[in-house]
Amino acid sequence: MAGGYSCLQLECVNEPKADESKILVFTIDPQTDLDTFRQFSVHGKLNIYEAYYENCEFAYILEFFVKNEYAGDVLQQLKILTDFAEAGIYKECTA
Repeated sequence: MAGGYSCLQLECVNEPKADESKILVFTIDPQTDLDTFRQFSVHGKLNIYEAYYENCEFAYILEFFVKNEYAGDVLQQLKILTDFAEAGIYKECTA
């Protein structure tokens, strides 16, 4: 149910840099207004993946790449102004 997504918009092809975080947003509504999410990419880049199988759990998966200093604020604004199933900040830990 998590597989089967094609790239709809690709602004970042690399993993986040040391001073960046990745915010993942999962939406379930296929009628989601993607422009609402695009307005949040002012501080970074945005990748959008669209489900191409009907049995995918999510309609869209969005990856925001933002500077660490903006990540918390962007996530908070997303929670206030948009409707989505799940969202969170992903940061790879290095030993």
